[in-house]
Amino acid sequence: MSEIPPSPSLTSETPAWHRWLLPAILLIAFGIRLLGISWGLPNDLHDQSYHPDEQVIWTYAQQIEPAKLDFTPGFYNYGTLYLTVMRITTDVVMAYRGGPDANDPSSVWQFVGACHLAGRIFSAVAGAIACGLVFALLRRVTHPIGAGVGGLLAAFAPAWVVHSRFQTVDALAVCLLVASLYASVRLLDDPRPMKWALWAGVFAGLSTGTKYTGVLALFALAAALALRPKEAEPVPNRAKLLAFGVGMWLVSFFLATPGVLLETSAFIRDFKYEMWHTQTGHGLIFERTGPGFIHHAINLVQGLHPLPALLGFAGLVMALVTRPKFALVIFAFTLPYYILVGRAEIAFIRYTLPFIVLMPVFVGWLAGEMHSRGGRSKLVTGLAMVCVGAAGLTTMDFTTVMSRPDPRDRLVEWFRKESTPETTVGLVSDPWFYTPAFFKSSAMMRGRQRMQWEEMFAASGPRVVQFLPEDPRERYDWDIRLLTSMQPDYVVFSSFEVGPVSRLSNFTGTYIEVDRFREFHTMLEADYEQIMPAPPTGSPSLAERYRMANQLVHDLEYVRPLYWVWKRKPTVSPTP
Repeated sequence: MSEIPPSPSLTSETPAWHRWLLPAILLIAFGIRLLGISWGLPNDLHDQSYHPDEQVIWTYAQQIEPAKLDFTPGFYNYGTLYLTVMRITTDVVMAYRGGPDANDPSSVWQFVGACHLAGRIFSAVAGAIACGLVFALLRRVTHPIGAGVGGLLAAFAPAWVVHSRFQTVDALAVCLLVASLYASVRLLDDPRPMKWALWAGVFAGLSTGTKYTGVLALFALAAALALRPKEAEPVPNRAKLLAFGVGMWLVSFFLATPGVLLETSAFIRDFKYEMWHTQTGHGLIFERTGPGFIHHAINLVQGLHPLPALLGFAGLVMALVTRPKFALVIFAFTLPYYILVGRAEIAFIRYTLPFIVLMPVFVGWLAGEMHSRGGRSKLVTGLAMVCVGAAGLTTMDFTTVMSRPDPRDRLVEWFRKESTPETTVGLVSDPWFYTPAFFKSSAMMRGRQRMQWEEMFAASGPRVVQFLPEDPRERYDWDIRLLTSMQPDYVVFSSFEVGPVSRLSNFTGTYIEVDRFREFHTMLEADYEQIMPAPPTGSPSLAERYRMANQLVHDLEYVRPLYWVWKRKPTVSPTP
């Protein structure tokens, strides 16, 4: 029996400059993520982060007490690993920055903002490491040029860059997932199969302990064991290696999320809720948006860039035809994952992040193979380099947006210049992350409405109003009584609020929210004039007026929401 041949990219003919590619990719990937990383953090206008999940994650993370060996937050919509990281990060911030001042309530939120920033830096590190792993994987299966192209494309993938700047579970979960896939690919040709089977299981378990879909990485481990050459030394005992890999997955998962054993009922409750949530939808956001299989393909194109996405699909087709073993290992994860998320009723772009990070593998592999063939085939390598530039330009657009004052802040500054202290601005729904910072708790997480209302109704310059019935529990969005009873000088709403209802207004069906929106908008057009953005000419339909809102990717547009401002017509006299 013969030893496994060395990887074609790691021979003595490998150019000397290639050894610098990995540190260069890591530095570039991390550096680009640091730009704009402070987007939406608390400032003089608002106390909470503009990302809707960051405050929730940080709050639950505080239930963990590592010093007391208490790793049970009582919250299991996700695994516990990232929550543990956030609690440790909070303790580090407390030690080096100091905690909030007991005599200054606003310092509490500044401290939380510092914790968010520390968590975001951790996400940026995880995002950069995943790009380095893409490079390292490609380095084993194709020409160094292709490995560099794939690593850089992952580094500049727009949606991956943006989500690596958030204090959320996604960057760490995907990083650990890619690490598990890398270990499985190493298992194909490494003379130490036990080592890589164990590492594949460890990283799969940690990824699952961050986000439960990481368990699907075990399919890649099983595929790698099945595809490992029979003539390899040592002779693989596939069943034994798989058992050890799965065993390490179990150990790692339980260590990452000990609540599975210590708070079993709470874990089952939240796990069932998460499964129910993905099958029932997320309000009206994804209602009638088509099958998830198509939606995630669109997310991939928008989250990576159309040009590299098309070239990646070409590499995917070539891999399906030529069937290199590393590609089959990756397919073993991506196919069941695609089926899982495609069947769900929720299609956030963050669910597509594993595809967005892995597609550069096929772009890089195609570029490397074409470069090795020489001749005109090298044109494909040149095209792949153009793809890196195209993705980079889109990423720089997002980076510029995230480095500037947020639209929520700029809109408030405009109102303060154009209005008087008694000017009234009406909100069509409860304040949340999409609400302009007219008052400091505007972005408070859901469930704290009473505190928000107290602060909101006390604000001036401008004054903010929202119609509340005698029983606030009976309130609903797009309540026409805001216009008939309160008659604010301005009405403001965001793309997050108007997008779903304006899109569904084109469909027949029973949606009480859409009926309320239509009635509200009919009176709005009668008594108000749209001043932001510039209204379409002629007599635009609802779809035409709000077309931009329906072209946005929900969780990619946290950083640049759109706002519509309507001003009461001067000819409309107040109702006595």
